[in-house]
Amino acid sequence: MKKRTLALILAALLALTAFVAVPVTAETSGDWQYTVNEDGATATITKYTGSATNVTIPSVIGGYSVTAIGNYAFYNCTSLTSVTIPDGVATIEKCAFYNCTSLTSVTIPDSVTTIGEYAFSDCTSLTNVTIPNSVTTIGHEAFYNCTSLTSVTLGDGVTTIGEWAFSNCTSLTTVYYGGSQEQWEAIMIEDDNDPLLNAEIVFNFTEPAVKPGDLTGDGKINSRDVIALMKLVLTPGAEVTAANDLNSDGKLNSRDVIALMKLVLAQV
Repeated sequence: MKKRTLALILAALLALTAFVAVPVTAETSGDWQYTVNEDGATATITKYTGSATNVTIPSVIGGYSVTAIGNYAFYNCTSLTSVTIPDGVATIEKCAFYNCTSLTSVTIPDSVTTIGEYAFSDCTSLTNVTIPNSVTTIGHEAFYNCTSLTSVTLGDGVTTIGEWAFSNCTSLTTVYYGGSQEQWEAIMIEDDNDPLLNAEIVFNFTEPAVKPGDLTGDGKINSRDVIALMKLVLTPGAEVTAANDLNSDGKLNSRDVIALMKLVLAQV
């Protein structure tokens, strides 16, 4: 408990520092603040200043490819309900989505290899999360206190799960793991991850094929999917996927909404 208290104090101090000291190299583009990385070709998103509930992080900003979501980039964005992280992002840094209490879903692409400490800590509305095979490290308290989290999908590339990473995830019942039981037992799972260890482990899990129209991922196509698609159509820069591009034209617009509505009505 003492370690936990010290960790919270440290996180609070770091958060205060993040608000007070903005790097002199910070750039702004619309609702985004970013810094150019040392390679001069890529960028790190450092802060989101908008108020949208559904956000798609840009893959390119200011002419630079986005490779990281920086420390505290979405800290305390309590109205954020869903976020899509683009391919090309390799790192989700410390406290990136800390205390995003309305966040229910997040799409993590195959390019991500590291999920930092406290990255999704206190995201109390997050119900499920899929972590692709490229991720090798899940940091200390990465999903701490995600009390609505019921399932986690882990790829077989994970080698280390930090201390308290899934602590106090009181609703967690199922872990869908892409590897074998032998591979699972070889993962370095640090202390205080009882919810993860006590969950049912489904070994050799293969993600089912994407079903066009099933935007909520519940295996059904209904009015909830229509509402989700309408929100995406109104979101600038929303990612086009096999699930939401109903007419397969590579675009996301009202035609897809009409096609999905017809699909829902055909089932009635």
